[in-house]
Parts: sequence; C-alpha cells; structure tokens
Amino acid sequence: MPQASFDTTPADPLKIHPEDLPDIQGFIVHGYNMPKSRHFVFTIGQVGAALDFLGALTSGSGALSITSAERWPGSVKPEYALNIGLTARGLEALKLPANVSINPGNFGSFLGGAVAAAKTVGDTGPNDPDHWVTKLNRANADLVHVLLSLYTNTAEDRESYSAQLRAMFAPVIPPAGAPGSDVMEWDVDPEIITDPVTGEKYRQIHFGYTDGISNPIIDEVGLAPVRPNQLPYVPAWQFVTRYGSPPTYVPPTYNMPMPLPFGQNGTFSAFRILEQNVPAFEAFLSADGRDEAAQEFLASKLCGRWRNANPVVFRPLEAGPRLPDYKLSYFDYGTDSVGEPCPYSAHTRRTNSRGGPLVVPLGDKVDHRIMRRADAYGPPYTGVDDSQPRGLAGHFMGVMLADQFEFVMSQWVNSGTFPGGTAEAGIDPLLGNVPDGSSFTYWESGRPVTVEGLSRFVTTKGGLYCFLPSITAIKWMAQNGGASNPWTVPLLPS
Repeated sequence: MPQASFDTTPADPLKIHPEDLPDIQGFIVHGYNMPKSRHFVFTIGQVGAALDFLGALTSGSGALSITSAERWPGSVKPEYALNIGLTARGLEALKLPANVSINPGNFGSFLGGAVAAAKTVGDTGPNDPDHWVTKLNRANADLVHVLLSLYTNTAEDRESYSAQLRAMFAPVIPPAGAPGSDVMEWDVDPEIITDPVTGEKYRQIHFGYTDGISNPIIDEVGLAPVRPNQLPYVPAWQFVTRYGSPPTYVPPTYNMPMPLPFGQNGTFSAFRILEQNVPAFEAFLSADGRDEAAQEFLASKLCGRWRNANPVVFRPLEAGPRLPDYKLSYFDYGTDSVGEPCPYSAHTRRTNSRGGPLVVPLGDKVDHRIMRRADAYGPPYTGVDDSQPRGLAGHFMGVMLADQFEFVMSQWVNSGTFPGGTAEAGIDPLLGNVPDGSSFTYWESGRPVTVEGLSRFVTTKGGLYCFLPSITAIKWMAQNGGASNPWTVPLLPS
C-alpha cells in the first residue's frame, strides 16, 4: 500500500467545522435513527489481515466502509452505517509504532479497560464481570480487541451487510479452536411506537418509557442560537479529541492520544449490555394494590418523566398529552432543593443534573454528560414473565471516560450522597446497582413519601472500553501497524 501524507494541523477545540465532518465517525456527532443494528466483537489473530481490513474500510476497496459524520446527500439515509472501535489491547495487537502515546493521566480508564473499572462504575455482585457474556467476561478481557457497530433500515439489510462484513474480517480472527476465535454478535431491535394523536414515531425501552430524547449537542459552526432553557452546546473537545485548550478550561497538556494523525477527531466509548428485569419493575409498581393511575405516578417519579416522555417538572400530577419536542428537553430543576416534583434519585436527574441545586456547581469547566447511542434489545414485554432476556445495549461516549461515563456512574447513578442536603436521594432506581430490600423516596405536598421493596431492575451483562478513531487515524493505523518495535499498553497503578 503506498504511504500517504497525513494532515498535522490541530483542529479547533471549541467547534466542529465542516471540514472535520468527513474525518469523524458519524455516530459521534449525529444519531442515525436506523431501527436495526448488530454489534460484532472479535479478536485480532492475524496482524497483517487486520491492517488490510482497516485499509479496506477506509479506502473504498472493501464491500463496506466506515461511515463518517459528513451530511448525507439530500438527507437520504444510506442502506447501512458502520462504525469501529478498538480496545487498548486491540491497539496493542495491531503493533502500532512505539511513538504512539496515550496519556495514562487522561486515558487510564481506557488503558485499563472495562473489567478493571468494574468496581468504579458499580459492576459488582450480579453485575460483576465474572457473570458477563462469555466474550466480554473477566476471563476473556485481554482477547476483546475490535467492536464493529452496523446500523441498517431493515432486518433484511442487516443480514445482507452482516454477511459481507463477516467475510471482510474472517481472515483477521484466530483460527477455529484457538483462543479468541469466537465472534460475539449482539442484535438491537428498538421498539418503535406511533403516537395515536400526532402519528409521530418514537422509541421505547422495555420499562415503557420513551427513549432517545436528550443527548448533548456538540458545538458546530452554523448551529442556531441556543433557545431559552436549552442546555448550552457542548465544546467540541468534550466529545471529539482535540489538541489545545479552550480559554475557559485548561486541561492537561493535551487532551488526545498522539501523534496527531492517530489521535485527533476520535473519542472513547463505554459499550454496555444492560439487561432489564421488566417483570420485577412492573411488580414493584403494582405492589400494595396500586391502581393504574398510582402505578403511572410512581413510574414518573422513578424516571423523572412520564412514560410518554413529559418531564414531571412540567406535568407533576398526570402525564397529559405528549408535549412538543423542544419542551421535552428544554427545562431545568429551578430552585427545587428537596426533589418535588422531580426526586433527586430520579433517573433523568441522576444522568443529567441540568445544574440543579445541591449538585456541586461546575460552571463551564467540566461537563460530565455522555453521548448515548444505545437502543433496546430483546422481544417486547407483553405482561407475562417469559424469562426472555431483554434490555439496552450500545455506546456511551465521551473524550474522558473517567470524567464522563465513570463520573456519572460512580458519583451520580450509584451514589446515595448525590445531592447532599435533605433530599433523601438514595441511588438511581432504574440504572443503579440497587441492593435488595432498598426503598425509594419522593416528595409530595412538601413531605417525603417512602416506597419499600425496591430492588435491582438492571444488571450489567457485558462491557468494553474502546477508542473510536477518526477516518484519518484508521488509515494511519493501516499503514503504520505491524511495527518491529511496537507500542504496548503501559502498566498502570493498581
């Protein structure tokens, strides 16, 4: 393969520019909203074949190519979108040159991997990596190298493009019977609901809540001014690796892996498989003889939204008709310091505090938000406990896994001291690692109401940390891997 010259011009850390879009993997910036997806996890067994595979994905010579953030002509969706992530051990397996630098101070979580971070994010007890799906569990952690995420519009397209993709990476994986020869495939088929009044289609998770409502918007050249109560656009460097420092925040010397063609315009992802115990959730709602209205009221308190997505800060007593899209996202928690109408443990408040009172004020220095590209897997729940696995799987992205994904999980989702004060927060009842026999407290008419019998509704079944490199970086790895003096994952403090 002829050697290419690579641009070494640092990109703007504050905004994404039009020329950046063809270099950034598409789902970092924009959700595809494609209803069928399949995630492949495999091990690199043949270095040369792996480098050829990366080259084919970015040169147009392969059956499929990596999808960038470049706008689709005429806004018409393609038949498929494809993205790639590599774990630290996957980068090591490519035998990249020794001048690669991934700063342990910034990226120690990525270098250590998801299994090493289990206690930090609450993956203990039933969530422990010993219990994860085979390909991702503790025993196989070092053999998790590559994650491919394929998105399609139809189930037929998913099968067709999956077959082509398997043929492309078949030479890469170890031979049958060798360690790591197995390939994990995980299908995601979100439930699409049609609003009977508006005809609008939206996603729903198995707990019955509307999904995919609010993600950070990365600041980009040409975006419209922020609306009243809309969260500010997020500086580019928080979701896309950029060299340099914004004027209002001085991170460590650089906020990206090096050299620049390898590190720029990428990001990191915590890929998660989260099994949801829907029968247990519904049993908790209906306990103590609650009628349907009381069950829906309790469900709204657990989430901070009614199941039709209306925030309880707008509709404290009943769901009402679904609000306009902008109202579903453009709100905050005002001066509420006890959790009425939205409890401090409510899932939406825990995963996006919106600068509410009692949460440590962070100003413009650090934003702990994450970009979520995940959807429901498994069959729809019909009200009968059929023992079928169902849940949520996908990517939770950010430049700093420690300051974004791990912070949210450890300091917000699983922390009983999240707000301080007297708000009686508990932990996130929908996502947290809830011990059996716990309780949930919300406020009503100025007084706390405690509901007993809360248990764990979500169990982690798998996870991995990966680097989502730019198109330039994938080409750079294809041409510079296989080095005789390769980069290795540095030893980290225990």
